[in-house]
Amino acid sequence: MRNLLIVVFFCCMALSCQQAELINESRAADVIGKWRIYETVNFQDNDDSVAVKCNTCPEVEFSKNHSGFIKKAGQGVFYFKWQTDNDRLTISHENNSKTDSTIEDGDYQLTLFNGMPIKELQLLDTTKNLKYVLSK
Repeated sequence: MRNLLIVVFFCCMALSCQQAELINESRAADVIGKWRIYETVNFQDNDDSVAVKCNTCPEVEFSKNHSGFIKKAGQGVFYFKWQTDNDRLTISHENNSKTDSTIEDGDYQLTLFNGMPIKELQLLDTTKNLKYVLSK
């Protein structure tokens, strides 16, 4: 009986891990593609926020191989790696001579809105009190 309980326990854990991997793959598939940053919100200590809309919106592309780039008019292309874990998105820029602060390295709370006709992706950095809003 005890061996049966141990086997059942490990089977449940394996199924749970597989389900978490499927959720992460689905979340990554939602992120893949070309986006434009159209707004950056800086939250203040007194619960006010300052939203900055882009005149020339930087283009952000998330590729299937978990690499990507940020393209800014007149400033070139900046490459990064990305990874999802449930509702978290981690971005780390590749080390090169170019630096970019459009979206900084870090972990972001990931929120997707699949409204029609526009899809929206929000990246929230609770440490730095910043939110990036991207549209597709």
